[in-house]
This record gives sequence, C-alpha cells and structure tokens, in this order.
Amino acid sequence: MTFRFLIPSLSLLCAGALSLSVSPVNASTGPEFVRIRNLKHTNRSLTYAEVQLNPARYAGKTLELKGIVGGTIGSDSSLSIMLQLEDHTAPILAVPAGEAPVVREFATASLRVLVLVSEGMSGNVVPLKVLAVAHESTVAAIEREEEARLAAAARAAENRRKEQQRWHDLASRSVQHRSVSVASIRGSDIRFMPGQTGDLSGGLSMRSRPLFTAYYNYIAKVNPKLRAEQVGTIAFHLLNFADRYDVDPRLVVSMIIAESEFDPNCTSHSGAKGLGQLMPETARDLGVSNPYDPVQNLGGSVAYLRSRLALFADKSLPGGGMSIEQVALAMAAYNAGENAVKKYKGVPPYRETQAYVKRVISLYRQLCS
Repeated sequence: MTFRFLIPSLSLLCAGALSLSVSPVNASTGPEFVRIRNLKHTNRSLTYAEVQLNPARYAGKTLELKGIVGGTIGSDSSLSIMLQLEDHTAPILAVPAGEAPVVREFATASLRVLVLVSEGMSGNVVPLKVLAVAHESTVAAIEREEEARLAAAARAAENRRKEQQRWHDLASRSVQHRSVSVASIRGSDIRFMPGQTGDLSGGLSMRSRPLFTAYYNYIAKVNPKLRAEQVGTIAFHLLNFADRYDVDPRLVVSMIIAESEFDPNCTSHSGAKGLGQLMPETARDLGVSNPYDPVQNLGGSVAYLRSRLALFADKSLPGGGMSIEQVALAMAAYNAGENAVKKYKGVPPYRETQAYVKRVISLYRQLCS
C-alpha cells in the first residue's frame, strides 16, 4: 500500500474517521450522481456534523458530502480518501473501485460524495457506505441548469396566471346570467319581452341589431332541434359578445358550427363542453362556471377566440383586418393550444386540428361570400 500524496496531519485523519464498506458502483458522471441522489431521496440539508451527534437516528438515511480531497491511500484494488469538509472535519472514505478514476483525475479534487448511514456504530466511528462520487464542477453545472429551468418554469407559470386572470376578469365583466324569452315568432318578426333582469330588446349595438334576424334564421337552420327561445338566446348573445370583443360574428358562427353544430349540450370524447367546446380548465380560467349555459359558454368562447387572434396579430391585414393566415393560426391555437402552433411554426400536423381549421375557414369563406 502506498501514499499517493501526503496527508496533512494524523490528528485530522483520526478526527471523525468513518468505517465504510466498498460497494462497486459506477456513478462517475454528474447526471448519474444526481440520478442516484434523487433515487435515494437524499436530504441535502442534513450535515455530517448532525449525523456524528446521533448516528443511530439517521441509520438508513443518505447524505451528501462536499469537500476537497486532502489525501489518498490506495492500491490497485482499493482507494481511501480524506475529504476535507467546509466545517473543517475530514472523514476517511473508502471509494469503490468504479469511482476511483474520478478521484485520481486531479491531484486535489473537489468532490461531491453520497454516503449511506449504516447501522452498527463501533466506538466513535460512524458506519457509512459510499454510494456515488462526482466532481463538484459537473454536479454544480447540472444544479445551475436545473435552477434556471425551474426559474423559467416559474416565470412561465406566473405569465400564464396573469394571462388567465386577465381573461377571467374580462370574461367576468361580460358573462352574465340573463333571462331572455321570445314572445312571438311570425316569419322573421322576432322581438324580446322583458325578462326577470330587464328588457333586452335594445340590448344589441346599432351595428349588431340589424343582423339579428339573419343570424337567428341561420342558427335555426343549422340546428333545427333548438327551441325558438334557445335560438333567440344564442343569436342575441353571439352577436353581443362578438361586438364586445370586436370579433367578426361570421367567424364565431363558423367556429361554433365546427365545434358543436350549435348544440349547447355537446360533450366531446376529451371532455370539451358546450357551444364552443371549452375544456374544463379553460372554462375555469375564463370564469365560466357552467359551460352548458349558452350565455356563459359564448362569452368565454368568444373571449378565448379573441385572445387567440391577438396572439397572431402580426399576421393581420393592413388596417387591422383579419387575414386567412391569422384566422388559421388562431383556430389551430384554439383547437390544439398555442404551444403546438409555436412548436410547428404553423398549423400542427395533427389530423384533427388540420381538418378543424380547414372546416372553419371553409365555413367562414362561405359566410363572407
């Protein structure tokens, strides 16, 4: 047995000496070290000094040691190191053969070492077992990358929360429970009577009011199963929300047809609900408590559509008009999510999404003509 380099002092060598059994593992890389650390649920706040005070209490626990190699004693078949820790203690660790190259690579190595606290303390020697060894620099680099990733994820989550809150506030101001009834229907003569919350006969804006009859008749034709009251409610609020969010009502109609064929009770295999097929999480974010309520669903769906159009505002026509490209990307984001659109830099290659976008645009072109 030979000294690879001089151990600083015999007293330091003996202070806090540890008896360790050799276990042939191979964790010589930073990623493998971190994997084992996570696998063993290592308590990274646990210190060597705490274990020394009460070894029996921590039997079976794994802790991480960080220090500089102050000396080595080794042969072809074994290697022990003195690891100088930040608290100035220096345990002696028996390094498994598979880990020896990590230690021998540098004359004075800065290491991370995972050790398992074993049972059966003898005198003042704490029984530990080396599980993994890695260079400090490689593990620290991984930790910095992980911290950066978590920070980016936290920022993204906060941005999503703010965006969701913004649309929740916007939808909350617009989505209201209103009682609407159709008093009489004579051909295209449709008027609203005062409901429990007031007279809505003049509720539409000047630019939307002339469109009501045409939209009523068109929706009734698309879904003849709807009662007159339902058609009137849907037509009124579709125009109302389209006007409020400044979205072409023809695009809203095209989207609702593609989503549900104007069936307020429609539920997809994936759990999307109502006229605009809002997913439960999206509905909650938009403040829609009952997606099967046509008024709430239309308010949330049109607000969400406006947010998707705003994502691709750079694709709009001069003067703020919508281009077909903007509509296509917005509808793809409505169907598959904005991340999918950004990932593929266009309409994602999903069969369902491509068919959906194609149908919405086809319907929109027909209505615009």
